[in-house]
Amino acid sequence: MKDRIAANPTRFGFFKDDLRRARLRTFRHHFLFRIVEAEVRVLVLRHNRRHPEFGLTRR
Repeated sequence: MKDRIAANPTRFGFFKDDLRRARLRTFRHHFLFRIVEAEVRVLVLRHNRRHPEFGLTRR
């Protein structure tokens, strides 16, 4: 998964504001990340259905 994000981070759609979301194929989780300058910053790994506001306040 991290290779897919690192290879082309802009292929993942926006989730909220400047946060992007990358879903895991085999688990019910996804990453929230943002592109800062020339790097990808992963903020949180979340479950798809639990705690919908978890990790949204991180910068």
